[in-house]
Amino acid sequence: MAVCLGNGTDSGYEIVSGNNVKDKELLARHPLLSKLSGEVIWMLFEEEGVDASNIDSFFDHFGRMLRETVALMRRLLDPDDAGAAFFRIQQRPELVALAGDVPACSTCGALSGLVIPTTEFDFLPWLPPYSLGCRMYASSVPAAEAVAARMPSAGTPVPTIRLVCESGWIFHADWSSLLEK
Repeated sequence: MAVCLGNGTDSGYEIVSGNNVKDKELLARHPLLSKLSGEVIWMLFEEEGVDASNIDSFFDHFGRMLRETVALMRRLLDPDDAGAAFFRIQQRPELVALAGDVPACSTCGALSGLVIPTTEFDFLPWLPPYSLGCRMYASSVPAAEAVAARMPSAGTPVPTIRLVCESGWIFHADWSSLLEK
């Protein structure tokens, strides 16, 4: 289980506090995030020739995304939080813009807008991200809004988890541009 990603500073690569055991336990349940380490991510970017400052910028974005995901997981797994019975999978507008002309992968295209009930089946395999560079995120949806939403039907396959988005767009993006907004 690798959740302490790097040098231990908030602006560096420690994404979830090393002292927060509960957050580490939550991440250990996520199909992708439970398998990552800062060193592996850094090496993937280095192998693609990405410069260190752009890798730092990616980690800044990744840290924000990870903290958002952990906060949502806390809500979704809280039996006392009646407002967290559903979540919607959608694309992050800033990542769609950053990816430019690179189309979304087949996973993202099929899942965008889908609402997942958290009480009917194991929802964690449905919780984005599905890869490094995944454009998808989840947000809780009120039950009244979820009733009319598109939900997975019986037999809908669980999203495929990959180490890196199949398009590889993350290695060619200017991650520092997200910091300027």
